[in-house]
Amino acid sequence: MPALKGHGHEIVRYREERGRFTSLRQLDEVPGLSGKTEEIGEQVEVTDS
Repeated sequence: MPALKGHGHEIVRYREERGRFTSLRQLDEVPGLSGKTEEIGEQVEVTDS
């Protein structure tokens, strides 16, 4: 997914510090991803499983 490319390390670090994502909005809190969730909203789903 182009919008997330190059941000894997930051996503993993965020999850290690705060746990799993409970909403797509939380991706905006990951350094470098602020505002990019609008681009991926229809392609990504956050679930409990």
